[in-house]
Amino acid sequence: MIISTEQLEKLHQVELKALLKFDQVCRKYNLQYTLDGGTLLGAIRHKGFIPWDDDTDVCMLREDFEKLRSIPKEEWGNDFFYQSHETDSNYKYTYDKLRVNGTFFGEKALDHTGIKNNGIFLDIFPLDAVPDDARQNKQIFDFELLRLLFMSKYINIDYRHGFEKKVAKTIRVLFKGVSTEKMFNATEKIIKKYNNQGFTRNRSFASFNLKNNVYDSSFLEETYDAEFEGYKFKVSKHYDEILTNLYGDYMKLPPKEERINKHEVTGLIV
Repeated sequence: MIISTEQLEKLHQVELKALLKFDQVCRKYNLQYTLDGGTLLGAIRHKGFIPWDDDTDVCMLREDFEKLRSIPKEEWGNDFFYQSHETDSNYKYTYDKLRVNGTFFGEKALDHTGIKNNGIFLDIFPLDAVPDDARQNKQIFDFELLRLLFMSKYINIDYRHGFEKKVAKTIRVLFKGVSTEKMFNATEKIIKKYNNQGFTRNRSFASFNLKNNVYDSSFLEETYDAEFEGYKFKVSKHYDEILTNLYGDYMKLPPKEERINKHEVTGLIV
């Protein structure tokens, strides 16, 4: 499904609603975060959403992320659902989502996973401490291997194409007796391995750019209020380094053929 310009504009308004609620809760409980990924890029380059972007991202250090998870569901009210593995056992990503109730964002990747809320969402990524030495290379290797095995079993097989689909089918046969729950728990253990050991560098393991997506703790502790769609949200004062690591010359617009939404959407109700 191709999301039309009109649908994208409506989608952005719903995503903004989720972002505003998230910001309100974080400020109430003194939790630090920064806009992340395309949302951070949108704040700096467009003062709002990237016109063709279809999701919203924030990140926070693991300590604040866990505090956010423990906030009573009543704080989110009737309009929102905080989705984690704890609140939705079939949701097995290593990051959480704030879903907007009464909406629908169908993703082909998540078809047949059985998650109970597919509303329009805000992605919330934790940053976990990592060592400065060669141990991080083994951690990345172990994580990527487990992620490959897990995603091959968890993600809708029809979302895969070509060689990737063949690999996923093979893994499903070879690891038929290993549950996705066991794989999920093992992945979480690897991600959290070096927390609370005094390291100041932090990695977003949800990123597909693992080696570059590493922030010093100060990147989350030193923020300012930046304009985004006429509102103020927290942005790291080190946004230039973050965006350069992720995108290179981030102020330069991509070619027209690359200005597309990234999710394979099967349905949308805003």
